[in-house]
Formats: sequence, structure tokens, C-alpha cells
Amino acid sequence: MRLFMGTGDVQGLPCPTIPPHLQGLLYTYRLSLADRGCCQIRRTTARILNGENALRKFLVRKNRSRREGATAVEFALVALPFFGLLLGIFEVAVVLTLNTILESAVANSGRLVRTGQISKNATAQEFKQEVCDRMSVFKGACMNRIEIDLQPVASFSNPGISTPIDNGEFKPETLKFNIGDPRSFMLMRVWYKQPVISPLLGHSMTKLANGDYLLHAATAFRNEPF
Repeated sequence: MRLFMGTGDVQGLPCPTIPPHLQGLLYTYRLSLADRGCCQIRRTTARILNGENALRKFLVRKNRSRREGATAVEFALVALPFFGLLLGIFEVAVVLTLNTILESAVANSGRLVRTGQISKNATAQEFKQEVCDRMSVFKGACMNRIEIDLQPVASFSNPGISTPIDNGEFKPETLKFNIGDPRSFMLMRVWYKQPVISPLLGHSMTKLANGDYLLHAATAFRNEPF
């Protein structure tokens, strides 16, 4: 049997031409060629798509890593001023709370002197302890940080006493403790040393040469006729 080649084409593939009695075989053969070509096309297309997906995933991961690095840099730029602001807010809250408690302790302790509830034999250390007992959460460090001056004055308009701070140094030896006599004009002054970290807050407080900052509270009163 002689087989003739024609110009038939199945899915772009050359097909042979055979006698009519072999047309069934020709149909089967053409299907086989077509399936083979389609499978080849599918495999090639799948490889291309897989390559595109892999490239897309790589670019996504690369861009994501770049964005994560940018976020870290942005956080580093704002972290220092942000935490500095938080520290300043916290320190302002502490100082305001301390100042309020200190003024309340001074007023209440001065009332004890005014009404004669403090013994004439009381010492400055005992009176300091009396004030520190009213310092609430700041009581623990109070004895080492507080300085008290209590003494009679000539008048409220012209007390005639000086400050114990000279050239940035606090001089506790100039302080006095005298509860006075009945009907005496009295002036009670208290200084509290408070460490401060925030530089902006320190401008509103008295600073000593050794770096300590002072909170100040005072009360003036006239003793009752006890």
C-alpha cells in the first residue's frame, strides 16, 4: 500500500493523505496529532504563566520589604521627639502633683503651729517629720529633700528675712525653727528638692549650682492666743 503526502493541516501540524479506505485511520491519526499539539501548547502556556506568577510574587515581596524599611525609618525619625514629649508630659504631671501636695502639707502643718498644737520643745527634725507625714506618695524621699524655715517676723509686709539661696547654693545653716509666741506674726517657708529630666520644665523652677531644682511653698499666719 502506497501512502501519499498532502497539504492537510491539523492545528498547524502537517497531516498525511492516504487512500479512502483508510480514512478512519486518517481521522484517528489527525486527532492524535491535534491532541499532541494542544498538549504541547498547554504545557508551554503553563510554563509561561508559572514564570509570570513567580516573577509577580518576587516583585510583591521585594516591594513589601522596601515598604517595611521605609516604615522603620519613619518611626526612627519621630520616635525621639515622641518619647521626649511623653516624658515631658509625665514629668509635668509629677511636678504639679508634688507642688499641690507640698502646699497642702505646708498649710496644714502651719495650722498646727498657729493653734498651739506644736510643743515649744519640738525640734526642727520632728516638725520636718510632721510635714513629711502629709506628703502622701512623696513621703519616702521627703526627709532627704525638704528644708523648712519657721520664724516670727516683724510684719507680713516687711518680714525682714533673706532667702537661703546664695550664688546657686542652698545654705541650710541659715534656716531657723521657732514656733513663736501667742499672737506672733509667723512665716513658714519650705523648699523641696526635685530632680528634673526635661530641660524645658527646668526653666520654670529654681535651679541650684549642683543641678538640683527647688519647689517652694510658704504660708504666713498669726498665732492664736494659745
